[in-house]
Amino acid sequence: MLHDTFNTGWESWAEQVGLSGEQIIAQNIKYVDSAVLLEAAIDGQGAALARHLLAARDLEKGRLVRLDESAIPLDRGLFFVCRPGDQERVPVRIFKKWLLSI
Repeated sequence: MLHDTFNTGWESWAEQVGLSGEQIIAQNIKYVDSAVLLEAAIDGQGAALARHLLAARDLEKGRLVRLDESAIPLDRGLFFVCRPGDQERVPVRIFKKWLLSI
């Protein structure tokens, strides 16, 4: 079981599928970098718990497949931030609109 240091959802996933958290914790490999985590899964080193946004392209290209349809909500949020005044710049508005659409 592969995961990154930012995603602690394996225990929640285990609960959803009827496994114990102890079974999951004993069998995991932790990566600091989410991109390295996905590369490890692509290379066949294990099953990864990854954020959909980061894995979407590899899923679309067939380099990764979903094991099931479960989703684990994170207990923390993501924030779109920029320098004061930049939120009105056209490129920033376009990027924000695209980001919120995915």
